[in-house]
Formats: sequence, structure tokens, C-alpha cells
Amino acid sequence: MKGVLGLLLLLSLISCNRTTRATEGKRKLKLKIEVIPEDDSSYSINWIDTLGHSNSYTTLDRPIELWCLFKVDNDTVGYYKGLSSPRHFAYITTKDSIIQAEFMIEPNIFSQRMTEEILNKNSKIIMFNPVDINIKKDIRKKLEFVLTEK
Repeated sequence: MKGVLGLLLLLSLISCNRTTRATEGKRKLKLKIEVIPEDDSSYSINWIDTLGHSNSYTTLDRPIELWCLFKVDNDTVGYYKGLSSPRHFAYITTKDSIIQAEFMIEPNIFSQRMTEEILNKNSKIIMFNPVDINIKKDIRKKLEFVLTEK
């Protein structure tokens, strides 16, 4: 009986350790989103992120930036995929209530801080798990999310 209890305890410790290792090293990113109606079925989606804050980067000089896709039933209804002047908003057009937001970190090749060394270090695209946004119910609300790397 004691051997069985010991074995169960050992197996539970091993499984807990595996769970911890599976989530170790995953990036997290705080994000605030606001949905603003523009027209009958058009919206702007604005966000504030913490990307690069630990390195004292501002939005305009960080060598990485946040890109996003907004989807309904796997159809893209809006996106932001980098520009020479980084933005924190995108426009969408949909009559649906729920959209899925997919955010990712990409290199900002237009940044003044971008060097070949930084580009090589940050060349890996970092995808985050998608979040659902109810664009009808959450109009003009500051929605807060913590995105977790896939």
C-alpha cells in the first residue's frame, strides 16, 4: 500500500513538473483594446501594448512591433501589418458581433534602432493565442488582455 502511494505521489510530481516546463519561457504581453464605431458596420480598433517597455523603447523607435489580424469565421475583416510609422490601430468591417484578434510580434525594419544583430535576434515571429472581442457589447470599453505566446 505504501509503495502504491509513493508511486502515485512520484507520478503526480513528474506530471506537475512537465506542465510547468511546457509553459516556461512563454512570452506574455499586456494589451488594452478599445473598439470605436465608425459607420454602420465599420469600426476602428485601438490598442496600447507593453512591447519593448522593459528595454525603454518608445512606440516609434522599437525594433519590434505588434501586428494583428482580425477574423470572423477564418475570414480576415481587418489587419495591421507594419508601416514605416508604427500604429496602434486598425479598421475592420463586419456585421458580426464577435471577432477573433490574433496578435504577433514582428521585426520593425524601419526602426532607427534596427541593426543586423537585432534583426537576427528578433527575426523569429512570435504568435500569441487569439482572443475574442465582442464588438457590439464592448463598444468604447477599455478591454484588458494578457496575451500568451502559442
